[in-house]
Amino acid sequence: MAITIDFYVNFTKRLNSTKRPIEGGIVAKHTLTGVLKDPCSIMNPVIDIQNLPVQNAPSVMTYAYIPSFERYYFVKDWVWNDGLWTVYLNVDTLASYKNHIGDTFAYIERCAGVAQGQPGPYYDGTIIDKMYPAKNQFVTQNQVITAPWSTGWNIDDGTYILGVISGASSTNVGGAVHYYAMTQTQINGLLNYLMSDTFFDNIGFPNSSSSTAQLTHDVAKSIINPIQYITSCYWFPIDVSDITSTTDVSINVGPWTTIGTGKPLTSRVGYRQSYTLTLPIHPQSISRGAYLNYAPYTRFTCSIAPFGSFQIDPSYVPSNREVVLTIQVDGITGKACLQIGRNDQTQGLVDFFFETTAMFGVPIQLAQMTSDYIGAIKTGLSGLTGTAVAGAAFGAGGAGLAFLGTVGSALSELAPAVTSEGVNGSFIAFERLIGHYDRLTSRFVYIVDEDNAEMGRPLCGVRQISTLAGFIKCGEATVDFNAFDEEITTIHNYMLQGFFWE
Repeated sequence: MAITIDFYVNFTKRLNSTKRPIEGGIVAKHTLTGVLKDPCSIMNPVIDIQNLPVQNAPSVMTYAYIPSFERYYFVKDWVWNDGLWTVYLNVDTLASYKNHIGDTFAYIERCAGVAQGQPGPYYDGTIIDKMYPAKNQFVTQNQVITAPWSTGWNIDDGTYILGVISGASSTNVGGAVHYYAMTQTQINGLLNYLMSDTFFDNIGFPNSSSSTAQLTHDVAKSIINPIQYITSCYWFPIDVSDITSTTDVSINVGPWTTIGTGKPLTSRVGYRQSYTLTLPIHPQSISRGAYLNYAPYTRFTCSIAPFGSFQIDPSYVPSNREVVLTIQVDGITGKACLQIGRNDQTQGLVDFFFETTAMFGVPIQLAQMTSDYIGAIKTGLSGLTGTAVAGAAFGAGGAGLAFLGTVGSALSELAPAVTSEGVNGSFIAFERLIGHYDRLTSRFVYIVDEDNAEMGRPLCGVRQISTLAGFIKCGEATVDFNAFDEEITTIHNYMLQGFFWE
């Protein structure tokens, strides 16, 4: 049986490509006539070529098309036998069924690009691409955090919040205790006044050691300890105006009025501030995909005083890379809560995904120098006989006070002792050493170089194959062409293993 064959010269292609020859340029077509050898296969025909002398050996004719079979073929070999050239062909299923393949909608795992003029995208940068392993190499970036509460503070700056027992008040937020925000100058003035002779003068104890004085200051200080009415004192690295906007009022300590001035707290949460922090992107993410902005390729460590160091999960970071740091400080207990979240544009609120607490206020110990004169008097009187002396000392009618004044003069040389309220805390969390700031540390793991043209990138979506270009690998493809069983199997395997749409 005679048959016409189109042979192509200087045409090259991959085995797993849909490329077809186009005559022109260096590609030339030679149409020859041959005779099918008996028996003959359509998929793997063997044909004797007539009128092709040996001096015209067809070594450059490596590709063919048989119009009668409507198939393209790779030339497997040319064999010279008994004065004739015999050509052995293998069907090229991808080129033969290119139109059918191009019309197929398939689930595309990976692909290399978008065909000219077709809509994209041709890959999804949020899909983790495990094709390329990570290197044992990372880059570290440090970013200074300049939140309102994270700047350096001296102890002379900041704010003291004092808890004072002084009766009920409309501004009271802690039971019988009143809380006031004070500057360093204000608290110095209050404490100095409470320990001064002027204070004891003003509350009715003249500074005199004469026998006519009821009590001297030294003896009065043994009985009266105004520091005991101060229940707490915390120092905060925050300006007074940021804690409360109330005006200064007179502070009452115990039964005594107008001892000092301060701003009364009207809420337990004396301080609430937010700060927007922009997180950097992975240096390779622009060219390789947004998935590199997430774990394990990107890690964020935040160091903020006094909350210490903690991790920020990159999976919660929005596409605009902005997270919101919100701090709330309890002015009464000194505790603070730091929350990290992202703005929820649809709800108009912050979606918090991390929370930590710490002691934000620094406890301050308050002390007063006193002498236990009453104890000494009681000890001395215990050796006396008769209850009349004791009655004179501690009885009613005022005689006892006069007696104590006289005895107090004799005991004025007793060594003083210190009485205190609370304990001192540490300022080290707020110290700013040279080169040390609140900061965000970003660590980026690098991945190896890619070969997008030959291996593609993840797409993971259903697409019509003709809308793509270059390398394509399907996750699944249903092939229902009008073709031989072996041809369908071959096409299906190529689509699953990867082929080139050209």
